[in-house]
Amino acid sequence: LLVIDGVAVIITEPGTIPPNDLPEIPDGTLIRPASGGIVGYRFGDLGGKHTGVDLGGGGFVRAAHNGVVSYAKFLPKEAALAGELWISGNTVVIVGELPDGTQMCTGYGHGANLLVEEGDELRAGDAVFEMGTTGLSTGVHLHFFIRIGGSGPFCRGGVFVDPMALLP
Repeated sequence: LLVIDGVAVIITEPGTIPPNDLPEIPDGTLIRPASGGIVGYRFGDLGGKHTGVDLGGGGFVRAAHNGVVSYAKFLPKEAALAGELWISGNTVVIVGELPDGTQMCTGYGHGANLLVEEGDELRAGDAVFEMGTTGLSTGVHLHFFIRIGGSGPFCRGGVFVDPMALLP
């Protein structure tokens, strides 16, 4: 467990299961939001500050689960680096609920163009944007995070987990 600016971040090795104190996330709850593999930073890189994983593959980025769009706009890199998300550019956050009622947020960053608006109800697989390189970015990719628990549009107070440990 690593605490960054008062936020608990669980660092797991790729392919490992998150700690048992997290709610159960049944198989089939999440789908891969992008077709490619890791092309940049992994979860926990940058001294533990990289809260997600950078995926490639190009094309459309898809909602990883059912939920409601809680954020869909350009997030300046200054705001991203000053906060706890480490995500920027055209950004989408989707809030859903696990079977036990725990809130889960997934974040999608660096999109070329937004295809959704705040308040939209999405199903897993719906397109959220085309992969891009907006914001603080080193090339075309998707910055993707999963945050469990917390509240509000970004699951503030929740725990970031390694997406590669949960995605199929």
